[in-house]
Amino acid sequence: MRITARGWAVLAAAFGLAGTGWRLGVGELVMLGIISLTLAFASLLTIAASARPHQITVVRRAPAQLFCGQKTAVTLQIIPRKRLDGGVLTDLTPAALNASGAQTLARGNALELKYAITPTQTGHWALGPLRWQQSDVFGLWVVTWMLGEATRIVAWPRLTSLPVAGKFAARQVPVGAASGASPDDVTLREYVPGDDLRRIHWPTTARKGFPMVRENAGTTKKSLRVLIDPALLANQKTREWALEHGASVACSALDSEHRVEIVGGSQVDFIDCQITGRQQILTQIAQLAASPVSPGKTPAVANSRPVPGVITYAIVSSNFAFKGGSTTSGSNHAVVVGSSRDTGQTAENLRNSGWRVLHLAKPIPHQAAWAQQTTREPVGV
Repeated sequence: MRITARGWAVLAAAFGLAGTGWRLGVGELVMLGIISLTLAFASLLTIAASARPHQITVVRRAPAQLFCGQKTAVTLQIIPRKRLDGGVLTDLTPAALNASGAQTLARGNALELKYAITPTQTGHWALGPLRWQQSDVFGLWVVTWMLGEATRIVAWPRLTSLPVAGKFAARQVPVGAASGASPDDVTLREYVPGDDLRRIHWPTTARKGFPMVRENAGTTKKSLRVLIDPALLANQKTREWALEHGASVACSALDSEHRVEIVGGSQVDFIDCQITGRQQILTQIAQLAASPVSPGKTPAVANSRPVPGVITYAIVSSNFAFKGGSTTSGSNHAVVVGSSRDTGQTAENLRNSGWRVLHLAKPIPHQAAWAQQTTREPVGV
């Protein structure tokens, strides 16, 4: 409960009248001051007694996941034991959800609050709790109650379909036919994080001392590791673009039957897309947006040794501290985002290590960045 500006003005006037009347010996002014004070405190007691909500049930209907830019309706049902009058209902929402079009409908004693949300930023967000504000008849006091629980929703990044098919060449590592394997499983290769554990060939694994998996002849595709530099997430100018580009590349690769890994910060999270699919990829990227690692930390994957059958697609900032070893020329891709003055050294270090580099002074449309990155002609600023 708090006093309003009008309430402060009434209290100041009451004390002023009472004080002036006392000093001048004018009883009428003293009486007016006392009446004003009595009015203010009577309003306080009245609103304190009448505004307390009793046994109010709040039911919120909202989506669990939605894409940025997707307008979706949210509905709340407020069911009190007795009718609520004279209050203002507001469902607390972060600015990133861009709430609009609120309206309140009365249905008997119950109330229904409707509005729309259109997320503008990827991440995990909270809707609520419900705020109910009520003032006394004179507008001297305002009481606020928080009702119900918050509802968590996930805002996924916007997706752009990219022509991934054929960009990452198929690759096999034949090591001899597996004993006891089916006719279709004629090759073995070293396990890559994200492989289906059910395809591990245990006899060969035991003999070699490291996991080996069965692969169908002629169908092996390289796994794609999408790396998002946390420094880009700390910059509002590049945050959404990096998340959208990473999600678009990952989901387009998934649609082309590549295995996909999402990497951000110093922790590596592997996703077996054969089991989890697109939804987990999007949720993983939203989680990365919700809790980015300190920009000073270099993603671990950039410092690890090259893995057979895995291509890294890195989306990094101009101050990215690359420490990785050399790789097969053109097999790994890096999009460096930053001013031309700053990107030079980072791009040069990556290029000298065998990476295919596209450096951008500022974000450009995803189709254009993808086309420049995967074309055979040299790319630059």
